[in-house]
Amino acid sequence: PHVAVLSPQEEGYYEGCVSPMAVREDESHLNELQCWVRQNLELFSATHQDLVHSSYGGGRRSSATLGKVGIRCIHCAAAAKAATEATDTVASSPTTGTVKNQFL
Repeated sequence: PHVAVLSPQEEGYYEGCVSPMAVREDESHLNELQCWVRQNLELFSATHQDLVHSSYGGGRRSSATLGKVGIRCIHCAAAAKAATEATDTVASSPTTGTVKNQFL
């Protein structure tokens, strides 16, 4: 029998979706510290890259899965992306012919 392969969107997942936690109305309802915290957090859904290349391990009660929604620091997300890109860059060593990671 033929099995249909559904995309994450068709299955109800929102893989790779990222949204800032802050909204315009925050300043009308929250204090300055609460606004600052929300400006530095984002909602995201885990991608394959998040699961393979990062230290993302999931929440306290469940493990990370593709499309699972979470909250993360925008600065940590940028640092993790930069680290992943640096370790994904490889070059062949001219002296040994082996492949080494190039950290930028």
